[in-house]
Amino acid sequence: MKNILNLLLILCCSSLLFTACKKEFSYESGFSGPAEGTLTNTAGNCFDPTINGNYIKDTILNDSNYVLMNVVITKPGKYKIYTDTVNGMWFIDSGYVQTIGPAVVKMKGYGTPILPITSDFVVTMGSSFCGFAIAVIDGASQGTSNDYFPTTSGSVWNYRFVPKLPSGEEFFTSTVNGNTQIDNNLTYFEFETDYGGFAYYAKDANGNYYSMSTTSDFDYISVFTDAPQTGVSYIFLKDNVPETTTWDSPEFPDVTYNGQKGKTKITFTIDKKNLSYTVGGQALTDVIKVKREMFFQATGASAYTKILEGYNYYAKGIGLVDQEIGNTSTPQHVQAQSWTIK
Repeated sequence: MKNILNLLLILCCSSLLFTACKKEFSYESGFSGPAEGTLTNTAGNCFDPTINGNYIKDTILNDSNYVLMNVVITKPGKYKIYTDTVNGMWFIDSGYVQTIGPAVVKMKGYGTPILPITSDFVVTMGSSFCGFAIAVIDGASQGTSNDYFPTTSGSVWNYRFVPKLPSGEEFFTSTVNGNTQIDNNLTYFEFETDYGGFAYYAKDANGNYYSMSTTSDFDYISVFTDAPQTGVSYIFLKDNVPETTTWDSPEFPDVTYNGQKGKTKITFTIDKKNLSYTVGGQALTDVIKVKREMFFQATGASAYTKILEGYNYYAKGIGLVDQEIGNTSTPQHVQAQSWTIK
């Protein structure tokens, strides 16, 4: 079931939990010398930082923008940990540490991001150095709450399987958690389900909506028994084209279907626009209906064969409100029951 829900989001993107052994820090005086410590483990590898907050071009950093750094204190005293200034931003913290051992330091962010790029920082604590990267987004690239697939941070959708799955699962929640990735000059927003699944989505200025995935559009129902590990970006929705417009996803290589190795792709078609549609007891307008057809070509075969089809329904200002899977008289649906768009 976890695999099912992990991959479900492909159809339709920051605060991370953190645990560590924390040591007490004090801002009182009383230590005559500087503290000593390291940002690396015994193998010389940098500890992973926890990056919090959204980083948006031309938006000044605030209290939500900070980085938690893992350090190992080897001598008590006054400490200072800081980064260089990159793309108009920097991070710093200082104070007194009273005990030796593992600790977590919170570096507050300052400044205003200048460009929507990935910014690489060098962290310095005494003679120890490490680094981390932060993706800065263009404010416009986050989309708006009026999109057909909003990616605004904090937005939440509650979905229901109709009928419920044979395993008994019926409901799940999807949330835009504020994390981002940049690929090919697009900012992808991370969507997370309450079952721990993740997927990434972006929108460009031309009304194209993108998914970043290692498998193709129907993979959440376990069509394939294996899939490549490298992510592929593809357009799953266009709100700027007329009905009957069709396009293909890139090919996904190295998949296995019914015991055969091969490759797969998805064909998308704008089936209806400005559609009225009722889901979860709510009457919606301005809905786009997208047909999705999955094709598989076995290694050595000369052509693709269609193996599955379905429809997605996207409501303006809401997002994905229904998924219809299969062309039988009783298709599987995944329907939105409620939503909060930020």
